Amino acid sequence: EEIRDTLLQISGRLEAGQRGAVVDHLPLTQVNGQEEALAKGVKSTNHRSIYQPVIRTSVMDVLEIFDFPNPSMPTGRRSNTTVAPQALYFLNSPFVQEATHDFGSRMMDKRFGTTGKEVLTSIYRQILSRPPTEEEMALLMPYFKKQFENTTLPSPHDRAKLAQALIASTYFQYLD
Repeated sequence: EEIRDTLLQISGRLEAGQRGAVVDHLPLTQVNGQEEALAKGVKSTNHRSIYQPVIRTSVMDVLEIFDFPNPSMPTGRRSNTTVAPQALYFLNSPFVQEATHDFGSRMMDKRFGTTGKEVLTSIYRQILSRPPTEEEMALLMPYFKKQFENTTLPSPHDRAKLAQALIASTYFQYLD
């Protein structure tokens, strides 16, 4: 749930506050058995995960991949796995790609920096809540310079791709 919420936050799409009743905005025919339509209605909201309804027969992909417990059974302790589909999710998921695209566009604001070093530092602070290390800076600055030889700053696309790489890193997924 925290990963989904963080992706919504960095993209600028997280809706603050509680969400209204689920049945208020979904047709009753969907509640009466059309699981696919109901799942689509649930996925379209950008409220925090804690306010999302749990449909027992249809759990959101992002929650299922990251060890969401079976909603049909009581669970005293949540399992904790690290598997390949989790890494692939960060690279291939349309949700992650949309979030990083929105993030890259949002990061074009001058308050996030006017030099490559400032932009790189801002991206790290927004995604990982820390500045890049000297090693990371040395590794990424040549890439950034090559990417924007004809311009002064990286494009929204370049910023989005760096954000996606950081999101796929273990630094994003785990707290120290």
